[in-house]
Amino acid sequence: MRLVMENEEGLDVDQIVADGEPDASDKLHRQQQAAWLKACIDRLPPEQREVVLMRHESELTFREIAELTDCSINTALGRMRYALLNLRRMLQETDAKELERIELAS
Repeated sequence: MRLVMENEEGLDVDQIVADGEPDASDKLHRQQQAAWLKACIDRLPPEQREVVLMRHESELTFREIAELTDCSINTALGRMRYALLNLRRMLQETDAKELERIELAS
């Protein structure tokens, strides 16, 4: 994609941006999200954290997770469910704190 911008003198300044390539602010935002998610996963109870990491980083099935952790498939599924609920709660708490911080700054 080719963007044409005008600077203060009215001259055209060409800027070439590769199609589909995220800009620096997008990359920074993704890095911050990844760091936040890792911190939240680290705060999960060990059994929940283990299932999340096995499922998403190792891409194991719930049957494989159950075998490796010596539990039933339903237990592995339950641990994942509670992990996701805990991560959702952490996100909501973070959003509430961020909103409060913004309101206090106004």
